Amino acid sequence: MSMSDIVSLAWGAKEILRDDFKKTETGKTILPFIVLRRLGRVLEPTKDKVLSEYEKIKNEKPEYIEARLNKITGHGFHNHSKYNLELLLADPKSLQKNIQSYIRGFSENVRDILRNLDLKRH
Repeated sequence: MSMSDIVSLAWGAKEILRDDFKKTETGKTILPFIVLRRLGRVLEPTKDKVLSEYEKIKNEKPEYIEARLNKITGHGFHNHSKYNLELLLADPKSLQKNIQSYIRGFSENVRDILRNLDLKRH
């Protein structure tokens, strides 16, 4: 994803949210979703392998799970949730429950970033 793609995504999201949020709130709302989208795209190539491995090791110690899944992604983070943003949007009736599952699927370091972005409030 190029910088112009990210800018286009942000402006498009701002237009969608324009009537639902005060002008001063849109940036705080859009940023966490841009972060989620970017992280999801980075993890896309290894998603199936991570899900498969997670099913095999999900009862191991959390430290082992984190290290093993991060190694598969080749990054310092992972997501072992079955969801991505497209799947979340496909089931709008369960969006809140499913997005919480998606966020819980991220490695601890990403969950910490999302906590700091105050995603729950939005």
